[in-house]
Amino acid sequence: MPLKEQRKKINLTVRELSSISDIPMKTINYYEQNQNAINNARLKTLVALSMVTKSKLFDLLTDNTLIENVKKII
Repeated sequence: MPLKEQRKKINLTVRELSSISDIPMKTINYYEQNQNAINNARLKTLVALSMVTKSKLFDLLTDNTLIENVKKII
């Protein structure tokens, strides 16, 4: 599920997600608008976002090959 959907599922604004996860709003906006590929995000960023959104790390990813590889090691 895309980041924006994960965020809305837990009723957070971008500002709130940014504050809680300590990830800049600009970065979150880029990921949500597909201006930056979340698949290229740092592990630290993915972990923070998955913890705050209460989702599995691979649920935030969009590349199927990457998702399968992450599932193998988790």
